[in-house]
Amino acid sequence: MTALEERSLRYSLQALWEAVSEGTRSRVASLDAAASHWWKVGWALQEAQQAGRRTTTGGDPGEADLWWHIAFLHLDHARRLWKVHIGQPLPR
Repeated sequence: MTALEERSLRYSLQALWEAVSEGTRSRVASLDAAASHWWKVGWALQEAQQAGRRTTTGGDPGEADLWWHIAFLHLDHARRLWKVHIGQPLPR
């Protein structure tokens, strides 16, 4: 993965998390029953973001690959939660 692709992925994760966070705030404000599902999706996206950030903390390329793999697992978990509980797939 190139540095440009990594930066693009980090920005995409941030944008997804912000969108879900905004949705969560509006649902909590209106006492929507789906609010807890929005929180779970937001948490999974936050975990993906944190794993993506950790790819730059070590000097070992293998460690960076591992953290990207973990980030993608969290992203997939968020996608599945969204699809099952909120009803529409996240954009890919």
